[in-house]
Amino acid sequence: MDARNASFPQTFHGVVSYIGDMIDPATRTTPVRIVTQNTGGLLKKDLFVDVVIHGKARRDLLAVPTAAVLYDEQNLPFVYVQVASGRFAQRTVTIGGQQDDTTEVVSGVADGDTVVSQGSVFLQFANTYQGSPS
Repeated sequence: MDARNASFPQTFHGVVSYIGDMIDPATRTTPVRIVTQNTGGLLKKDLFVDVVIHGKARRDLLAVPTAAVLYDEQNLPFVYVQVASGRFAQRTVTIGGQQDDTTEVVSGVADGDTVVSQGSVFLQFANTYQGSPS
């Protein structure tokens, strides 16, 4: 586990010892206890930090830029995949975790597929416009 606060130049490394059972609906937070060295006494009670938790299990996964994932009228996630030069197909996907600007794709695309990330919303708009009655 790595914890950072924009006020401090260093990253604190530690171990998660407790995760709360409930999420506060007002703040969308849950208490987490992290055991770490408090070098310089910088860490204080109730201090907010950005945390990256490193899991023990490593696995290969397929990920796309989060901007590539769009949602249809039923709120189902999809991406556009290039099928030929200048031709694109909409593929429904099952998404997994998200980290930073990357989203895991569990199913719907294969390794090696060219997924549209920039401009995919314009493809969605063009498809919606073409499909609407005049």
